[in-house]
Amino acid sequence: MNNIEQTNEPLVVLMYTLITGHQRSVNLTRNQVKEFIVHFLAKKMYVVTSLGVSYGLNPDQISDFRVKGIYQREIKLYIGDLDIQREEIASSYEKSVNESRKTDSEIYKIECKCGAAYTIILSSKTFKGRCNGCGETLFVDRKSERRITHKGLAMLMTNKYFVNQASTT
Repeated sequence: MNNIEQTNEPLVVLMYTLITGHQRSVNLTRNQVKEFIVHFLAKKMYVVTSLGVSYGLNPDQISDFRVKGIYQREIKLYIGDLDIQREEIASSYEKSVNESRKTDSEIYKIECKCGAAYTIILSSKTFKGRCNGCGETLFVDRKSERRITHKGLAMLMTNKYFVNQASTT
């Protein structure tokens, strides 16, 4: 019997995207989600057994993740419980912005309607690109929040919804 069967805790679904664009999911308890977030932020491998199957989750191979069954504000509370201060996040953000300005490049999180999801580094002046999977045109959404990826904070480039190009320049 694994830990989940012993505790009878309700399960939530951790859905993650690998840097190859493949999407996967695993059923975890809320405590296991907390442990995963700790490992993800520390960039350490997380090994867990869920429903008799062992998973090794390597943060270097995961471009993004989300949790079904837990509200976003609850995940933020988990991160807050880990004593991650806003100043540290802000300084990390400023550092990544300064680095990208120095190199005149930006990290972009690609989300295409064909299902492709990956991270790429392009010129910071880029406003559109093409999906490596299907070749469709993607647009940079500069108004959306930056995404946490394995390469750092990234701008979103998508074709899943209309991006007003006039307001992004």
